[in-house]
Amino acid sequence: MKFEFLEPTSIAEALSMLSHYRERAKILAGGTDLIVQMKQGVLKPDVVIHVGRIEELGGIHPESAGGLRIGTLTTMRTLEKTSLLQGPLRALGEGATQVSCPQIRNVATLGGNSCNGIPSADTVPALIALNARALIAGPKGKRSVPMENFHRGPGQTVLETDELLLEFEIPPPHPFTGSSYFKYSPRGTSELAVVGVAASITVDPKDGVCRDARIALGACAPTPLRAMGAETILLGNRLNDRLIAQAADQASREARPNPGVSVRASAWYRRAMVRVFTRHAIEVAWRRASKP
Repeated sequence: MKFEFLEPTSIAEALSMLSHYRERAKILAGGTDLIVQMKQGVLKPDVVIHVGRIEELGGIHPESAGGLRIGTLTTMRTLEKTSLLQGPLRALGEGATQVSCPQIRNVATLGGNSCNGIPSADTVPALIALNARALIAGPKGKRSVPMENFHRGPGQTVLETDELLLEFEIPPPHPFTGSSYFKYSPRGTSELAVVGVAASITVDPKDGVCRDARIALGACAPTPLRAMGAETILLGNRLNDRLIAQAADQASREARPNPGVSVRASAWYRRAMVRVFTRHAIEVAWRRASKP
């Protein structure tokens, strides 16, 4: 396969290239998916634009009150090891830990995991649960998109062919918030998730009432999605085992797995696993939120 290889050193230079080549070009970050797809002949770009030398796209940057900005080139290994993803933001670090093997996590990027548009991406449910937004640059300037709206379908995102994902913005978490991410896969992290669930729970320390809840499901619909009905069951109520079980049942009903034949799991089985793992994710997030 022949293609032109370009290596910009600034965001402006990368955007200029994207504006010129548009659908003929593909962005290369860690390359853990793109290179495989090119070798398999699934993708045949005329131009590959490697953005790995653009320093502005990397790093984890603390913001006031505990918020974060995370560059699109930040690797899974960095997310796995950083102390900045402890406490209320722990779900994202746990999602990164579930991506494949250490060798892959050393090069796979947070931006790549999102831009591939794979419904089973491990970090996306965590980003949704943490109310993250994607900052995107294009010829018309910058725009910010909630991660729950970032994916349009399998392999499809809101990114236009002349746009570049810059970073993820995670707002400051509320006090007494806990989060978690759990993935089910028969062969562990080396395999794509059959189901992935992230939860972020905020409780009132005085009465234990749930003041905020965000639950995100992966690998059980054409795109990662929020289980908003399950969240509603928790909100404004004092959490207990019965209520959490009800929320998990509702999340199972909100899942929209492909009804067709799948070599990895049937629709019925995915719904069953959504119920199990949603309950577990809420319980762990609740326990973490209740700690002083």
